[in-house]
Amino acid sequence: IKASFLSFYLEQVSDCRYDKLTIYDGLTTSSPIIGAYCGTNSPQEVQATNSDGALTFVFHSDEGVVENGWKAIIESVDPTNNPTMPTKQIRV
Repeated sequence: IKASFLSFYLEQVSDCRYDKLTIYDGLTTSSPIIGAYCGTNSPQEVQATNSDGALTFVFHSDEGVVENGWKAIIESVDPTNNPTMPTKQIRV
């Protein structure tokens, strides 16, 4: 799985304690953390490196400040670059 972020704007606080997107490299929140993002600190592009090919997204937002949020294209990719493997895109 690969996520390409088109826009990213959350509440800006240095420790991301109010609004944040945390991305894990795996099937669960027990998987290694790729990063926690807030403000305009966009992840840009993130690709799974685990054997399941999975990413887990946890988005936390409070009611204090309302910003635009985030938009990404999530797509399945073939790590072997096999041209016959189909890919799918999902916009979130």
